[in-house]
Amino acid sequence: MFYGRDRELALLEERYNSDRFEFLPVYGRRRVGKTRLLREFIAKHEGVFFTAKTRSLKENMDEFASKVYGADVSASLTSILDTIGKRSRDKRFVLVIDEYPRLLSKDRSVGDTLQEFIDRIHEDSKLFLILCGSSISV
Repeated sequence: MFYGRDRELALLEERYNSDRFEFLPVYGRRRVGKTRLLREFIAKHEGVFFTAKTRSLKENMDEFASKVYGADVSASLTSILDTIGKRSRDKRFVLVIDEYPRLLSKDRSVGDTLQEFIDRIHEDSKLFLILCGSSISV
């Protein structure tokens, strides 16, 4: 069961229902339920939940690609994001990247790539992008 986060879930639903690009950073101390909250939210919506690991950037991208494409494939962050951009052009799509700071620690250009993606799609997209971590820097 999931208790005590009705206000937070309502906020997520409100942002989800806006029908335009939304970006929401979620951060806070470790072990307070950020991941559980986001898993509960995305379970009701079409999207991808990806948790970055302390592995190499390539291993992280391989896992991210398999979640997005539904098959074991290798892809760059740019091509993965382009696919998500296409999926979210005409309908709402949620992308949660949990432990986002781990990706940045592997390669600082991840932040630049993500920012370029947001700049390119934000006006014509229905993507709801959520970055989560104990500390966030975009």
